[in-house]
Amino acid sequence: MTLRNWFPLLFAAALALPFAAPALGVDSGDQIAAAFRLLDEVRIGAYSHNPHDHVTWYQREISGLDLSGEVLSSKVWTGTTGNVFLDAFLSPRLHAGVMASTNNHNSYVFAGLTWRYGLFDKLYVESEFGGAVNNGPTHWDAKRTDLGCPVTFRESAGIGYQFTTNWSLTANVEHISHADLCPTTNPGQTNWGARIGYKF
Repeated sequence: MTLRNWFPLLFAAALALPFAAPALGVDSGDQIAAAFRLLDEVRIGAYSHNPHDHVTWYQREISGLDLSGEVLSSKVWTGTTGNVFLDAFLSPRLHAGVMASTNNHNSYVFAGLTWRYGLFDKLYVESEFGGAVNNGPTHWDAKRTDLGCPVTFRESAGIGYQFTTNWSLTANVEHISHADLCPTTNPGQTNWGARIGYKF
């Protein structure tokens, strides 16, 4: 079995991890948040579409505006191990969202896990990891970028500020690519922007 054959399994495992955690011994019954909410926060934002400073024969989308929406759950685990770093790692949130191009460029839907780490007062950093499904062409297109696979990994890193209990702003950069697990080119796509969030 080649690495390409393992990609769907890795993608499914990343999305299933929060649900599998109790069976793996990460959680006990009293460590699951009693008030867990599948819909805890909504975010909307605007992004610069793949603002690379060069163009290659396989990368033709380097401009435009993308609009994005994202929903997040509350933390899937609220227990403590006594280690602040391990506790942060074991308490992700679920997320799902969409990145939609307004210039007929590649768009994608995504899902995965979100980790948030508080810094000073209301300032925080955030990271996300999961998968995405894109609508990129699967054949030669003079105006569109072939991302190599319809299903890719997605990673994101950002910094944010919690203005009030409900409102926040997160600026981030996110990237999708297939990590060379597909037989074609791997140009990837990187978007820069920000989302404003409302927590219920």
